[in-house]
Amino acid sequence: MAGMSHTSFAQCPHAGNGVGSIPYPPGGPYQGVSFRVWAPHASAVSVKDPALERSVALVAQASTGYWCLDVPGVTVNQRYDYVITTPGFGTVTRRDPNGRMVTNARNGHSITYDPTAYVWHDQTFTPPPLNKLVIYEMDTGQFNAGPSGWGTFQSSISRLSEITGMGFNTVELLPVTQFAAIHGNPYGPTDQYAVDNDQYGGPDNLKAFVDACHQHGVAVILDVVHNHWGAFDIGAFDLDGWHTTSFPGGIYFYDSTVSSGDPYDSPWGPRPDYSYPIVKNYILGQIAMWFDEYHADGLRWDSVSNIYNAWGGGFGKDPHTGKPGVALPDGVSILKTVNTNWRQSFKIAEDLSFSKNQASDTLPVSSGGLGFDSQWNATLAYFIRKDFPSANPINLSDVVSGMTSTFNNDYLQTVAYVESHNELTTKNSRLYQLVDPQSPTSRTARKKATLAAGILFTSPEVPMIFQGDEFLDPSWLDNKTTLEWTNAQTWSGIVQLYGNLVTLRTNTAGTSPGLSDPDLNIYQQDKTNDVLVYDRYNKNAPGADEVIVVANLSGTVFNGSYEIGLPYGGTWQVLFNSDSTAYSSDFGNVGPQGPITAVKVPYAGQPYSATIPIGDYSVLVLSRQ
Repeated sequence: MAGMSHTSFAQCPHAGNGVGSIPYPPGGPYQGVSFRVWAPHASAVSVKDPALERSVALVAQASTGYWCLDVPGVTVNQRYDYVITTPGFGTVTRRDPNGRMVTNARNGHSITYDPTAYVWHDQTFTPPPLNKLVIYEMDTGQFNAGPSGWGTFQSSISRLSEITGMGFNTVELLPVTQFAAIHGNPYGPTDQYAVDNDQYGGPDNLKAFVDACHQHGVAVILDVVHNHWGAFDIGAFDLDGWHTTSFPGGIYFYDSTVSSGDPYDSPWGPRPDYSYPIVKNYILGQIAMWFDEYHADGLRWDSVSNIYNAWGGGFGKDPHTGKPGVALPDGVSILKTVNTNWRQSFKIAEDLSFSKNQASDTLPVSSGGLGFDSQWNATLAYFIRKDFPSANPINLSDVVSGMTSTFNNDYLQTVAYVESHNELTTKNSRLYQLVDPQSPTSRTARKKATLAAGILFTSPEVPMIFQGDEFLDPSWLDNKTTLEWTNAQTWSGIVQLYGNLVTLRTNTAGTSPGLSDPDLNIYQQDKTNDVLVYDRYNKNAPGADEVIVVANLSGTVFNGSYEIGLPYGGTWQVLFNSDSTAYSSDFGNVGPQGPITAVKVPYAGQPYSATIPIGDYSVLVLSRQ
């Protein structure tokens, strides 16, 4: 490093308690960088410029296990490595586990970076409330191809108008921490403090993306992965060289012995040791970084069942003993700490263990829960993806089960979807492709896909779609195939349909307040004709803002002959008809052509009724005028 060879150094007053490479305080030209790393078994640590082969020794900070030095003359954007010597284990070269940027994960180097340099422009942004959250799940690498053939934060910015044009107010990013290889799996994090640099564009470009989202009125939820790290090229693996048969991962990872329940192994890679205070603080420091340095509006925690339990929250089994997994109370402590300290953020869990523990995920910490606001719930996706592709009639009871599956009797504790990245791990796995594998964009495939969207956005859970659902994109999570944006023009009507559903769900026009309300009453379940009629409302203010949804789950067209119950008299306006030819020229346009007048004839347990037309595989949304 520049200036390393001929200068005397103070120990590290500029670093304080910080860890990593820390530029001297701002206010003028960079004067140097402090380097501080935890290597408790080392007998010597130095920091080296890999290009110039210059290095300087760090100083041990008493018996803390930390090594530190202020190095004048070092600038930002300069490569470095730690060279660590540990008795009995030799000398190893490692990336900085706290480094904010690396060249790449495979044999890469750390890069000095100033986390305070980016100038933000989002001071006036306010996230939407949970009851109006509509989430667009995005994989940066596949969302919009950049000049190199894969997606970046900057190329994503250029497509933000596609998301905001539909009214989505929240983007949930698949993990953005550094991972191994171009087109690698972002769920295999290698460097927990470093934003992926060689594919996505690094930390400043992520900040620019978040900044642009906020300026467009869009919140950003980041996906964090602490149920495992890696599985390959992990920067913290055997960091100071020390490891044993019981601790093959070294200082950051759990014991792997069978007698301890083997918390080291997760289904995807080694699990960090939540019980060790320095590792716990390391994880909490990363969480603070997302909020403080990247202005994140919330976090989605990947597989929390593998954080509170070593094997799927009791759903999985220990591969050695065949018994239920081992509880990890220190993992629970981390989750509770995060959800307590950052209360104003969106706190979302992914827990697909289908165990009794799931209900406690979204209970308050004060009530013994983990304190999450909401959690992914695959029930609706499961039933729709099971039933809609079949040639048999759609099972009405299955759809009702998916719509009403929740936690602690609170619909907003569920994030519902038709498909997420979890469902798209094989080719041709989009819903419309499953419906008609031989002709995926056939009318039937499109009708059933838009029916599913109509059910999703009119249900009371927090709705989420995966990128490309809105224009029948064929991409899947192979980490290579980017979205085909020409489909957004080919199927512009389907894009419009999604946009109309989103604006209804968020009550943008002020005509559909019931869709943001907390309550659901599915009062007409016609198993003979396969039709659902349900009321979205607020039970604390009955009659104030009712929205009625009619969902025809059958291929039958009812030309003015279907009777529905209505809770109130007067005139009802048709806000949405998924069978409209505005969405596709081969749709039937079957539905009320004007307002509906309720008559005082009880039906389906309601005091009023009306007879209406409705198309095949269609959704109607009605509100009182």
